Amino acid sequence: CHGNKTKNLKFQLIPSFIAFLRDFFTTHRPVARSDTYVNLREVSGRLKLPQGEYLIVPSTFEPFKDGEFCLRVFSEKPAKAQYVSSS
Repeated sequence: CHGNKTKNLKFQLIPSFIAFLRDFFTTHRPVARSDTYVNLREVSGRLKLPQGEYLIVPSTFEPFKDGEFCLRVFSEKPAKAQYVSSS
């Protein structure tokens, strides 16, 4: 959780059993997401989800704008996390 410049951030939650291509987001809606892009160092949400596998997709307001970020997930029940490459 570091870096000098603040970027407008947002996240979306996608059921991971759905395979998606580049145009996935134009034809499917996320099961949860943050409200809007905000120019803050933190974007958070409290969600109640059915048991399952989900893909968390962080994004910046400007398309293809890379940056470092820290992702923290808290769960009331045991949960596993796995890194998924974007390539």
